[in-house]
Amino acid sequence: MVPCWLNDRIRFLVFKIINEDWPNTTIAYVSSQGLKIGGQLPHATPFQRLVWEPDDLDVIEREFAAMAEHIDQTPADNAPEPAPENREDPMEVALRLQMTGRMEEATAIYQDIVGKDPDNADAWHLLGLIAHQADRPEAAEKMILRAIGLTGGQANYYVNLAAVVKKTGRTDEAVNCLWRAIALDPNDAGAHADLAELLAQTSESDKAKSAMLKALKLKPDSIDICERAGQLFHNAGDNEIAANLYRQALDLREKIAQQRLKAREQLPEIPIQTLKTA
Repeated sequence: MVPCWLNDRIRFLVFKIINEDWPNTTIAYVSSQGLKIGGQLPHATPFQRLVWEPDDLDVIEREFAAMAEHIDQTPADNAPEPAPENREDPMEVALRLQMTGRMEEATAIYQDIVGKDPDNADAWHLLGLIAHQADRPEAAEKMILRAIGLTGGQANYYVNLAAVVKKTGRTDEAVNCLWRAIALDPNDAGAHADLAELLAQTSESDKAKSAMLKALKLKPDSIDICERAGQLFHNAGDNEIAANLYRQALDLREKIAQQRLKAREQLPEIPIQTLKTA
């Protein structure tokens, strides 16, 4: 299959791209290759197609008929070229790579983007986030500040800047960054939770509780925020409130587990064949 992908003169149809029962065909793995779920290879010609459906007979017949018709209607001497509609925004590809842990590849794309477009604030911000994850706070701060300078700031820019300056021990600056984020987006539950934890570190217990309660109000179904709230109230000595919050987090986990189990039970049974060699 891979030689087919790399040769623009080969015609192919590939079926059933996703099979969660096999490690290298899960959604996470396919996304980690930079491929958009439901999309096509960016260099694919009109005679090369990924079919994101099961390899049922009706699907195979439909796709083969469509490809045969397309071949018949195309002059034989036409050299195959990549289909323009398969091209993707490099930012989207880089973000998929970043989200699936392919930091080096994502960084290369972002650097190419800012090299061609130095005013691309999103690319600078995401480069800063990668630098932060790589434990390079000084580089991260410069890149995120550059993104803020280009746009005047977005809420998520300030949230991530707060995490960077917090790592360098500048708690007061981190608190100010989070206040800026909340001013830009008052409904950012994560920013309120981050602020609550920082305020608790500075012994502003009442303000910390208030900020965490605001986060819970905005996102009551968040396991993460329930658990963080439980920890904050536990540290403050409010054990009864903390226990209720931990119970709420456990209930949410159980609810999600049941939903996943139910969804899996409704899937058609997929036979798994094992290739054996003598």
